Amino acid sequence: MAKTVETIGKYQVLQRLAQGGMGAVYTARHPTLDRTVIIKKLTLRGSADMRERFRREAQIMMDLRNDAIVDVYDHFREGSSYYIVLEYVEGVSLEELIRQHRYLSEDAALLILREVCRALAYAHERGVVHRDIKPANILISSRGEVKLVDFGIATIHGGEEESALTREGMTLGTPSYMAPEQFQNTRSVDHRADIYSVGVVLYEMVTGKRPYPGTFSPEVISLIQKGRYPRPRKLNPQVSLFTARMIGKMLKPLPARRFADLNQVIRRINRRLGLRPHGRTDSLVEACLEGEVLRVRPRRRGRVIAAAGLVAVGLLALVVAGGLHRGLHREFFQADAWGALDVTARVRRTGLEAEDIFLRGTLFKDDGDGIPALEEGALRFSAQAVEETPQYFLFRAERRHLPPGSYRAKIEAGTALWWHSFEVPPLREGPRHLAADFLDLPELPLEVTFDVRDRESGRRLTDEAEIFLFLENRRLPWSEEAAARLRSGRVYRFQFRLPGYREQLFSLAIGPEQARLHLQVHLEPLKESP
Repeated sequence: MAKTVETIGKYQVLQRLAQGGMGAVYTARHPTLDRTVIIKKLTLRGSADMRERFRREAQIMMDLRNDAIVDVYDHFREGSSYYIVLEYVEGVSLEELIRQHRYLSEDAALLILREVCRALAYAHERGVVHRDIKPANILISSRGEVKLVDFGIATIHGGEEESALTREGMTLGTPSYMAPEQFQNTRSVDHRADIYSVGVVLYEMVTGKRPYPGTFSPEVISLIQKGRYPRPRKLNPQVSLFTARMIGKMLKPLPARRFADLNQVIRRINRRLGLRPHGRTDSLVEACLEGEVLRVRPRRRGRVIAAAGLVAVGLLALVVAGGLHRGLHREFFQADAWGALDVTARVRRTGLEAEDIFLRGTLFKDDGDGIPALEEGALRFSAQAVEETPQYFLFRAERRHLPPGSYRAKIEAGTALWWHSFEVPPLREGPRHLAADFLDLPELPLEVTFDVRDRESGRRLTDEAEIFLFLENRRLPWSEEAAARLRSGRVYRFQFRLPGYREQLFSLAIGPEQARLHLQVHLEPLKESP
């Protein structure tokens, strides 16, 4: 009979949760914190690569201090085994939760996703790419806390140690959740591979299924590379267009077409759910999973009918008010006295997201003299995600109602300017359409200067600090050659390192019209352990 383990180091073992050929997992009691912890054990009978990955998992997680990432308390060797001591989360994994409920409500899915994105955005800012995001690695506590775990195959992007552990062409990860580029070469992927995996997790939360089978066959890999999967609204018609579009953006086969970073996803979810940027969502997650947000208080039939009548009157008032606001009364009743103008703009894709593109339009009355701008002549554009292509974004302005006559339009996109003279006919002849194209936006050379200082003393550190530029999935030391490759209208990432200081990582969207960047960085000194 195998000997029962009573203690591991200074920890009193409570229960063995799992046992395998390479090690085991236990719950134990921390002697000074007086709390339950998880102990992961790796025996030295494993390969050297496994031992090094185990050590690096502990190192990476001990450097990550975030409330949405499981804490690591200790790492040590005893006898012929290595151990990691982690925070114990009383609850279930997202994988178990989906299995129990088949799929989650959209609100619950977005709340959970927000916390996962917060954890990953924090890790990405420190150069850490997880590479194995899946429901089994997301824990949800009984209090509604969401925690990311298992950085066993994570990498510090551009780190020198990674080249020894992940060789060129090696594939690591869970196939169902892997980005297309991860199948080709796990070593070269960056944070956008995690963004893809997050999209798969959201898809599974709201449909109960994964977009692709979990096999490694050439047929499945081909589907993943082409982005061919059942659309989530076909599997679950209750999925909103908002969530479906966000999934589609994250699951783009080309990394450059996904979100540039997960902070963009967090901002969208905050706006959708009315959340504060740094607000806690534990109680909301807990309530949502318990179904509280779905409960409707029963009301007596008379009150329901009366309320329905009030709602109908309210909706009618909204329809009328909305129609007046959009000028629809003119289209129905004043078709000879008014004309309609529709304006679209196509803007070439660079590295920016649609919301980061500067686009402004103004209408003028062509009176043959002073060409005055119209009162309230500004054109308000919004991106049309369903009509965009790999080559360009499409923006559409709200329809404008104008008296028939001669006009001019001025539209600016970055450094490019578009003028057009046109006639607006009466509405009975149909609306006037204008289409502005900015498909050949000029790229300006980008001049970059740095000012690196000690956060506490203000001492200048620019000449001492190591500065790196991430370009085409490669980390390059800052040099004149690297600087000469920078152009406006792109997204660039810079890393600043200096022994004795906490490293800093910046991801910056540069507008097409911006030709100079001055980056001031304050490095925080590392505190010595007491």
